[in-house]
Amino acid sequence: MEGWVKLNVDGSYIQNDGQAGAGMILRDHQGEVIYTACRCLVNCSSALEEELAACEEGLRLALNWSVQPIVVEMDCSVGVAMLNAATKDKSSLVHLVTSIKELLNEKGSTVTKIHRSQNMSSHTMAKLGRSKARTQFWIRNFPQELHDIVTNECNFPIS
Repeated sequence: MEGWVKLNVDGSYIQNDGQAGAGMILRDHQGEVIYTACRCLVNCSSALEEELAACEEGLRLALNWSVQPIVVEMDCSVGVAMLNAATKDKSSLVHLVTSIKELLNEKGSTVTKIHRSQNMSSHTMAKLGRSKARTQFWIRNFPQELHDIVTNECNFPIS
């Protein structure tokens, strides 16, 4: 949709050792990359926490890189439900949920659930952040090892 940008976020979490990572990709209404980022996350206690942490990190970055409202796409149905709930969150992750809702309100942004197959670029970025303990940011670009995934996903404009 013209006048909007799309932010795909995902997290990667290994329960056995607590390793976590976040991946984000922001695109304009034509599907062109504004930024991609991956981040190693520390102190995450669950897969849900790292999904929400990835969303918060991606939104904070997106708000600095676009003046337009943001369509946030996540493949975590529980996280999307928490963020779209009209009632006040009472979970142990209330701090993250509240923070994300405040960020969403800044520009009238929305959160939607998508299938994992539609979120492969941010999923791969999250795995990169987790597995390589890597935190990195690319402006109008992305890591070469993700070229095929990002290029294929970025060919589709926001619907």
